[in-house]
Amino acid sequence: KRSKLGYMYRPAVEDHPQNQDWHGAENLCVEGLRDVLLAWMDVAPDAASNYVKGLLEDQLGIARRIALHVINHRWEVCSSLFLDSISNSLLVAEIKHEMYQLLSAHFKDMSATHQDLVLQSIERIVVSEKIENAERHRRVEQRRWLSAIQGKGNDRADQWFADLGQGELAVGVSSHPDF
Repeated sequence: KRSKLGYMYRPAVEDHPQNQDWHGAENLCVEGLRDVLLAWMDVAPDAASNYVKGLLEDQLGIARRIALHVINHRWEVCSSLFLDSISNSLLVAEIKHEMYQLLSAHFKDMSATHQDLVLQSIERIVVSEKIENAERHRRVEQRRWLSAIQGKGNDRADQWFADLGQGELAVGVSSHPDF
């Protein structure tokens, strides 16, 4: 259950008011691994990058979230780990906060090719057909992800974000789209 719902136990890898104290041991483990990886990346980036790559490919959502957090905060050293793994499988609920933060901080730093891969991933978001009004839900999810990258220098992303917010089929964005 926690492999897919870890965000409910630890909403953010960074220190954040939404994190709760009642899972003390788990929180300390997340904070410890996060801090050790950030420091390791500073002193031995090659070895640390290999470890972070493994976390990014892990089945546990919290492992992937920690990897995204480290990549976000050490972008200059390990951006290739993210850029080599761009796909719509990174646009899922269990890693939403860290992925949103990374895209918001570094979309503008990506090449046009990588920006296009991100946009293709957003375009290919799949929602369950069992959800009532699945197409509207997909548009909401697309606009949520586009809100992380709009205004970052990509005209296609900016126009798509605007288009999803207008007309009869307009969808909004929550006040905290990364949670």
